[in-house]
Amino acid sequence: MQPPPKPPYVGFKDLHGFKDYIGSVILCLPPNKFPVRSYLRPEAQLTFERAFQGLRYGIDLLEAERGMPETAAQCRWQVDQAHDLYARGDWRSGLKVLQQLDAELAKIHTR
Repeated sequence: MQPPPKPPYVGFKDLHGFKDYIGSVILCLPPNKFPVRSYLRPEAQLTFERAFQGLRYGIDLLEAERGMPETAAQCRWQVDQAHDLYARGDWRSGLKVLQQLDAELAKIHTR
């Protein structure tokens, strides 16, 4: 399975980088504390929605590189759940879900 094309605002190219990405997203949520990078065009700046699109892309990358359809499905559910919680203002519960996702992905050897 091929992953979808990489979005321009995703700063990782492999699963190891994706794990780092999750940590940076966790630190920037909420409130919307994504740093503005002067070297990036506006459409490449990370925002709330783009952060979650990047998380979804990372899960697609996981499935494309490792298979693991059950793990990928569970991770997608967690990303969608966290997105909904954050969007409703329940950032503590959203954070907890992302931390669980991070812990699950930490178990997958990437280097």
